Amino acid sequence: MQTQFPQWVRKQTRLRVLELSDNMLSGNLDPLYSLENLEQVDLSYNLFSGSLVHSNPSAENKNDTPGALICQLPSLHFLDLQGNNINGIIPDCWNYSNGPYYINLSSNNLSGIIPMTMGQATNLLFLKLSNNSLQGPIPPTLSSSSILQILDLGENKLVGKIPISWNGKTHHSLKMLRLRGNQLEGVIPPSLCSLPRLQLIDLANNNLTGVVPRCFGKLIAMGSSSSRNHSDYDEYDDILSADPLDDITTVFLKGAELQYTRTLKYVINLDLSCNALVGSIPDEITNLNGLIGLNLSHNHLTGIIPKKIGKMTSLESLDLSNNNLSGTIPSSMSNLTSLSSINLSNNKLHGPIPTGSQLQTLIDPSAYEGNPGLCGDPLPNKCGTSRGRKQPQAEQKLHDKEDDLENPWFYFVIISGVATGFWGVVGSLLLKDRFRFALFQLVDNVADYLYVQIVIRLNRFRN
Repeated sequence: MQTQFPQWVRKQTRLRVLELSDNMLSGNLDPLYSLENLEQVDLSYNLFSGSLVHSNPSAENKNDTPGALICQLPSLHFLDLQGNNINGIIPDCWNYSNGPYYINLSSNNLSGIIPMTMGQATNLLFLKLSNNSLQGPIPPTLSSSSILQILDLGENKLVGKIPISWNGKTHHSLKMLRLRGNQLEGVIPPSLCSLPRLQLIDLANNNLTGVVPRCFGKLIAMGSSSSRNHSDYDEYDDILSADPLDDITTVFLKGAELQYTRTLKYVINLDLSCNALVGSIPDEITNLNGLIGLNLSHNHLTGIIPKKIGKMTSLESLDLSNNNLSGTIPSSMSNLTSLSSINLSNNKLHGPIPTGSQLQTLIDPSAYEGNPGLCGDPLPNKCGTSRGRKQPQAEQKLHDKEDDLENPWFYFVIISGVATGFWGVVGSLLLKDRFRFALFQLVDNVADYLYVQIVIRLNRFRN
């Protein structure tokens, strides 16, 4: 049953904290404008409508002046309006010194652009604008929020490129970057690799091109499972942990849409799926042994699966499906003892599926379908040869050697060695007269010796 915003709240002029989440409340937000001492407002998961601009000022109260909500409440530092029906634009008045540190306007009907001044809110720690209809580019001023920890702009209509100004100097505190479900284009900027605390990157469902940056292997917070430790968080985490609401963030993991609250700080995830990325999967990515989820599916990746993928011992979810990967499945994958979800379907893989204590529990054949050359459990086509079945381990080692031959670097080294030896000899002959004369003299001596030996043997044969 829907209920209007309580009118008695309008008279609580000394009110500092307003918590009315998940109560089926409706109406607009006008009653808030008279509460100029508000510091925390949580009206999430209600049915509020209207805009963030004061639409109906009352002549009875001098504080009811037209303007944007965020501009009228100077003490406000926590604002959560997610899960309502609020529409219109986001007001452009965030550039004042005592601005909020927590803004959550996700899952509404907001439109227009992200205002430039929003990035100038100097105290901003948490910004979530996902699941709206926001348009335009990501404002470059967001690089000014040096203490920003959570940035979620997913599920909008944002265009343009990911700002190259995001780096370890401008965003040294950033832990979550979620831009999925937009219309972003261009390459993934290598500057993201310098973000020392970044543990969740979700760039899925965009129009990104180029390669997977090799420098992703240097993402410190993803490089060790210890990054999930509380000791890795700074003094601002105490502020966020004291919030009256456990924020909910959606993460696509293990082939499903999962929601995390406080446990989000333990989720280390890299999702670049559903883009137009090309090239191979960089070997350096196997350095991220703290990673829980890796999703590179639905791209145009080629080459082989990195042999050392078994180093990523924290992996629980791996999705490399719908690419053009070739070669065999590395035997080291059997070392992924935490793996509970795998999808390698619709590639060009061949050879036996590795056996291992954990892989043997993943019995869904759809995880490997679309690879006609694969064999072994859980697929119906078993591995074997005309001379009998090979031992799985020996057979896998054979295929690993075949993958070496498929590696273009193998041919490069061989050709380079032959070329070096050839030109080493020829170059010496061309540049050094002494070497050239000595070689020609040796050839003449050998020729004379062979001629004499042949003549002697022919005469003996005739006699």
